[in-house]
This record gives sequence, structure tokens and C-alpha cells, in this order.
Amino acid sequence: MRFCSKCGNEVEEGTVFCQNCGNKLEETVSASETAAGTAEQNKRSSNKIVGIVVTAVLAVIAIILIVNLTSSVFSGGYKKPIKLFCEAVEKGDSKKLKKAFPSGVSSLLTDNLDYYLDEVSDVKSVKYKIIEKTKVKKADKEDTLSNSMLYYYLSDSDMDDIGNIYIVKTKITVKGKDDTETNELTFTIGDTNEGWRILNLK
Repeated sequence: MRFCSKCGNEVEEGTVFCQNCGNKLEETVSASETAAGTAEQNKRSSNKIVGIVVTAVLAVIAIILIVNLTSSVFSGGYKKPIKLFCEAVEKGDSKKLKKAFPSGVSSLLTDNLDYYLDEVSDVKSVKYKIIEKTKVKKADKEDTLSNSMLYYYLSDSDMDDIGNIYIVKTKITVKGKDDTETNELTFTIGDTNEGWRILNLK
């Protein structure tokens, strides 16, 4: 039932003008139409909320990826201990050389490292070039570590803390006073709780 908003006269459904005063009648919305409209509005609001949540989650994931990538780039990655090794040999710096190895091992190798540096004291420059890099599979991790020269110096917890491991073949060029020598060295580099360190060298 409908009534004219101007004169209050009862009018039939579907009537456009009031038969009593001629006032143009406003359209009325049925309960079912109102409910449908509310449901549609709620659906749109729900979709909007879901979209916001998804966007927020993707933004967090992107930030995490950027932080991890930035950390990896600026930490020097697996190349860092190789670079430290070459710089230490070039400058005769035993402290820097020890930083290329896990701390639990470097203290045990002190005498050997100092002796090695004394033997190469006439070095003018040391450069390296990576020939090949191979990531060790998880299934081969234990075998790789057991063949490492540091195997007997590292505790089980030290072994468990090692993440990714790379076998890196390099060409090391050592320039001395009178001559230049190039040799191939293969580094086993591991991501330890101290950062990337040399686990083996041959």
C-alpha cells in the first residue's frame, strides 16, 4: 500500500501521479529489492576487505624478499671468504685470513696460517677468477663435510648450523717481485652461523 507524500491520499501500486492532487509519486523499493541491494553491498565490502588483506600480505612478502636479497648482496655471499683469502695472502694479514674460516677452526690453524703467509711475503698482488660454482645438494651435504679438512675440528652443532654449501673452482693469479703464477684452487664454501666461511681448500 502506498500514500501520496503531499496529500496523503492512498494510491495504487505502479501509479506514477497521485489521482487526488497530481503529485508525482516517488518510487518505492520492495523489501526483497532492499535485501538484495544490501547483500550486494555487503559482498562488495567483503571483496574489498579481502583485496586489502591480499595486497598487505603480498607487500609483506615483497619486503621480506627485498631484505633477504639486500642482505645477501651486501654480505658478500659465498665470494666473501675467497676475497678475504686473496687479500690476506696479498697483504700478509693473518687476522684477515682467519676471518675466512670458521672461528672454531681458525684458532687451531694459527701457526700454519702464519707460516704460510711468511712463505708468500714477496707477493705483490693476488687476484681470483671463478671458473665454476656448484651448489651441494642436501643429500650430499654430509659427505661433502666429511671430506672437508675441517671435519674433525667442527662439532656436530657446527655442522648442523651450516646452510648452503658451494664448491667453487677458481683461478688464483699470484704476482710476485719477479714472476706471476696462476693455479687452480677449489674452495668449499659454507653458510655458517658466522656467515660464509671456507670449509675446505685444495
